[in-house]
Amino acid sequence: MKLTNTSRYSDPEVRLLVAFGMQDIDHSRLAVHVRNSSRAYRGRAYEGIPHLSARTHDEDVDRLVTIGIGAPKLFPCTNLQTSVRWVKVKRDEDTSAAVLRRRRDRLGRVQTERQVVEQHGYGGKRSPVLTFHNWREALVSVAAHEARHIWQYQYDQPRSEVDAEQRAGERIEAFRLLHTPRRLEGLQLRLSFD
Repeated sequence: MKLTNTSRYSDPEVRLLVAFGMQDIDHSRLAVHVRNSSRAYRGRAYEGIPHLSARTHDEDVDRLVTIGIGAPKLFPCTNLQTSVRWVKVKRDEDTSAAVLRRRRDRLGRVQTERQVVEQHGYGGKRSPVLTFHNWREALVSVAAHEARHIWQYQYDQPRSEVDAEQRAGERIEAFRLLHTPRRLEGLQLRLSFD
């Protein structure tokens, strides 16, 4: 794995956390770039190398992961997503507690719609809701999530956000069981860095 860290956090700690999050994938031709983010966290796994990447001409790299981690003041946080949609009100439906709007359909008829607000973990209704107590947990989670996408690319599996979030949840739980960074350093992680 070729790791580049331009984030506010120290190289040894970032290296260790990324290694923990990504330890069960084939990382031999993978580049990871960890940088700062204005949000608490973000990540992206690329099946190839984007043309704008500095790794474009690197012949030892086939895939790229970018991870952004925000300042410590942005934590704790969750991966909770809120979606809003509008559904047509049925004739005898009770709308006394609903948020309503009126709009015209394609034929110009006025219709009443009610607002439906749903909350779920990132990835959809079947995704777990994860809580990140600090930036370290967020980094492990994002690394594990994006590593799962790399695994999906490598083994031609369906691209699933739910699967990736479930894997991230498993890695966070394993990370929390370690309790201290010293115990993390003692692990034999199967990653090599260039």
